[in-house]
Amino acid sequence: MRLSALFLILIPSFSYATLKDLDLEVLGKHLTIPSSCIKSVQNNENEESVNNGVYLEMGPPCSEKLSELTKMNIGKTMTISYGGQIVQKVTIISRLSSGFMFNTNGGNMMVIRQIIADSKAK
Repeated sequence: MRLSALFLILIPSFSYATLKDLDLEVLGKHLTIPSSCIKSVQNNENEESVNNGVYLEMGPPCSEKLSELTKMNIGKTMTISYGGQIVQKVTIISRLSSGFMFNTNGGNMMVIRQIIADSKAK
């Protein structure tokens, strides 16, 4: 009986996470914030759970579009999605100008953690 040697070549995968686009929706109006507009992601978790959150800062022209969308829809519900997953549904209480914070107490923590991880790879 003849035995053939089996050689296995392992090639490392070079896949990595990158920041994805944010999708905002208010009463059927959609706004996509491309990842290129997201200037920074700051994890503001601390011991006081009331103020825990992740802050996203956006640059122009997306910050102007965010400002316009929120100014015209104060008091309405906005759905925030990331990579096709809903992060949070929030009530717009004021015009947002250059960013916003996800409250980690009321959001989809799995998706929020993914945003943090993806931003570190940026």
